[in-house]
Amino acid sequence: AVETATQLQLEYGSRLGGFCYALHPLAEGEVAGKSSNENWAARCIAQTMVKTMRINPDNIILTTCDADTYFHPNHFACLSHH
Repeated sequence: AVETATQLQLEYGSRLGGFCYALHPLAEGEVAGKSSNENWAARCIAQTMVKTMRINPDNIILTTCDADTYFHPNHFACLSHH
């Protein structure tokens, strides 16, 4: 996971306003799955961007996807426009 995230960050990080990844340490009793991973990622974003960088949450678009997700070339432009 770290290798893939690092490669994606190197390849696409300069094209985006920000690129980060979070590695979810599974807590005891926690169910492994997409929802727990996304919850962890959202908490990391809140800590980093909202509390540390002091960015207004209304100005953040959080997208979660798999490493093999294909986005239409205008996907993010459309999100930021609307």
